[in-house]
Amino acid sequence: MNSFLSSYHEICIPNPNLSSGFSLFINNEERQCFFVSKTDRVSYYYIEGNDEILGKEIVLKYQDKEEHVDVTKLALLLNFDDIYAVDLELGPICYDDHTVFRLWAPFASNVVLSLDNKEYKPTRLDRGVYEISVDGDLDGKLYHYEVTVNGEKRIVTDPYAKSSNANGKESAVINIARLMGSFKNIPLEKSYSKLKSSIYELHIRDFTIHKSTNIENKGKYLGLTEVNRVTKKNHPAGLDYLKFLHVSHVQLLPILDFGSVDEISGGYNWGYDPISFFALEGSYSTNPNDPKSRMVEFRQVVDSLHQSGLRVNIDVVYNHMYHGERQNLNLITPHYFFREEAGKLANHSWCGCDFASERKMGRRLIKESIDFLMKVYDVDGFRFDLMGLIDLQTMKEVTNLVLSNKKEALVYGEGWDMNATTFKNEKLATMENSHELPDVSFFNDTYRDIMRGHGSHAKLDDLGFLLGNKSYADGFKFAYLGSSKSLTYPKLFDHPSQSLNFVECHDNATIYDVINESTEDVDVLRTVKLFNKVIMCSIGIPFIHMGQEIGLTKHNQRNTYNLGDYYNQMDYDILDKRFDMAQSFRHYNLARQHADFLDSLDLNQVSFDLPKDGVLIVTWNGERKYKYCFNMTNQQYAMDNAEGFYHYSLRNNNPDDTIYLSPFRCTYLLKD
Repeated sequence: MNSFLSSYHEICIPNPNLSSGFSLFINNEERQCFFVSKTDRVSYYYIEGNDEILGKEIVLKYQDKEEHVDVTKLALLLNFDDIYAVDLELGPICYDDHTVFRLWAPFASNVVLSLDNKEYKPTRLDRGVYEISVDGDLDGKLYHYEVTVNGEKRIVTDPYAKSSNANGKESAVINIARLMGSFKNIPLEKSYSKLKSSIYELHIRDFTIHKSTNIENKGKYLGLTEVNRVTKKNHPAGLDYLKFLHVSHVQLLPILDFGSVDEISGGYNWGYDPISFFALEGSYSTNPNDPKSRMVEFRQVVDSLHQSGLRVNIDVVYNHMYHGERQNLNLITPHYFFREEAGKLANHSWCGCDFASERKMGRRLIKESIDFLMKVYDVDGFRFDLMGLIDLQTMKEVTNLVLSNKKEALVYGEGWDMNATTFKNEKLATMENSHELPDVSFFNDTYRDIMRGHGSHAKLDDLGFLLGNKSYADGFKFAYLGSSKSLTYPKLFDHPSQSLNFVECHDNATIYDVINESTEDVDVLRTVKLFNKVIMCSIGIPFIHMGQEIGLTKHNQRNTYNLGDYYNQMDYDILDKRFDMAQSFRHYNLARQHADFLDSLDLNQVSFDLPKDGVLIVTWNGERKYKYCFNMTNQQYAMDNAEGFYHYSLRNNNPDDTIYLSPFRCTYLLKD
C-alpha cells in the first residue's frame, strides 16, 4: 500500500502512480480530488467535501490497479486525540438481561461481533466507537471481533475485556456487579506509615512450587491461600511463612495476562510480556478455560493475605506489550498505542515496543486498569516496571487515582532514564523528575551500588561498603538516609519515603551469589544477614526479594526470567537448614515497626560518629533514642556506653558500661 491519508481530507500519492491519472472511491462512490502540492516523490490532493471519511472504505484506482488507501497514519497527527479520543465506557458492559459491547476502532470501516456462534454488526458512533446491545444474560460468554482496517479483515479480541479463556483466544463477558457481589472485603486493622513498611517480592509459581511442602495447589493462585502448610521440618510454608516474617507488603510479580506461557500445557516466565491490561494470567488458575476462575482465585489470594494482615502490591507492566505489532491494540488502531521512531516501533524498553502512555487513550487504558485492579481485586499498591518510560503526567494522574482509592497505598517503580522520548516530547517519570512525584517511590540504585557494589552479575565490577570498601563511608551516610540529604552526593529525593532501598530483586544476581563470587574469606551467610539488617535499619522503604532473607542462590545466573523452577523457586529445604536466618529477619521487621522516630522523621535529629575506620554509629535523638551501630571490620569493637543504651532484643534495666560490636554486624540499641 503506497497512498495514505496525510490529513482528514488530504491524500498523499506516490508520483509514479499518477502517470495515467487516478480515481478515488469512498464507499464505492467516486470523489473528486484537487491538486495541492508535490515533491520529487509524492503529490498531495485535497478530497472534496467536509464529511468524515475516516471509518469508510477508501479505494484508489490507477493504471488498471486499485488499492485501499492507508488511513492509519492519521494517528500521528497532533490533533488526532482532540478529534477521536473518547470518554465513553468501553468493553462489554454486562447487565442481568443484556450486554452493551463498545469498541474504539476509529480506523475501521467495518466491525463484526462474533458471540456465541452468531454474528452481529455494531453501529459506528461519533469518534470511532462501534456499539451494539445484545439481549440476554451473557455473563461468561466468549466473543471476538472482526475488524476491517485498510480493507484488511483482522480477527481480534477485545483490549477492554476484563477476562478471557485460555491463552486469550477469546474475550469473555463478565457481569462485574454480580461477581463483586460474591466478594467480601477483608479490613486491614493495622496501618503503616510508609517508612515502617517493608516489601517482600515474590512470584506466584516460585513461592509455592517446591516439592518439600504440603501445599496442594503448587504454582497456582490458590497455593498462596492455603493455611497450616509446612516444610519437611515443620516450619511454616507459603502464606504462613509470609505471616511469620512480619513484612507489611507482599509484591507479586506480574499477574496480568502474559503471552510467553501456554496456559494449558504450561511453561515458565516471570510475566513481563503482557497481552492484556485487565485480564489475569490463566496459567496460575486451576481452570484456565473458565474466565471467572482466575478472577475468583486471585481475589482469594488478596483476601487471604489481607486476612493475615498483609498488604498486596502487584507488579504492572505498562511500558510495553508482548509482540507490539501483533497486539490487538495495534491491529485495531495502528500507529496509536505504541511510540514510533523513524517509522518503526520505538524500543527503549528493550522489549520491542514502547507504550504511548502520553496519548489520551493510552493514558486512559492505564488508569482504567489501575482502577479496575483496586476496585475488583482490592489490591493495595503498585510497582511500575520501567516507570521511566511512562510520561510524567500519566504517573501524576495514576498516583492521584491510586491514593483516592486507598490513601495508604504504595506507588513505586523503576525510574531509570531509558533515553526515550514521547510522542509530544513530554517529561517522563524518571528519578530525575522525582521532585514532581512526591508520593512515588523509586528503586534506589545508588543505595544498591554504595552498599553492595557496581554490576549486575554475581562477579561485581567493584565492591561496596558492606563488602569492605571503606572509601564508601561517607557514601554510606548518604544512602542510609534514603539519598534525601546532600552528604557527599547531591540528594536524589525530597523525602526518604521516595527511596526504595534494595540490594537484590528478581532480576540480576542474588546477594548470596554476589558475596560468594565477589569476595574471598568471607562468611557468606553472616554477610547476607548483615545486608538484610542494614536494609531494614536504613531510612526509606526496605525491599526484599523472596529468599534473600535466607541467602538463596540463582546458581550465578542473572536474568532467569524463563529458566524455570530450579533457578527461581523458593527452596524450602534451604529454609529448613537456615531457619535461624528467617527468624532474624522476622526480628528486623518487628524492630522497624517499633522504631517510632520513623513516624515523624526529622533528618536534623540524626548524627554520625566514626570512632574507628570501618565502624559507623548512627544516633537518632528524640524522646526515645536509637543507635544503629555498623561494624564493617573483621574485629570486635568495644563501644563505650556511658549513655546507657540497651540492646533492642534485651530491653534490660541495667545496661552494660561497654557494648561489644561483633565483626560484620549491625547492632540495634535503644534508650528510653
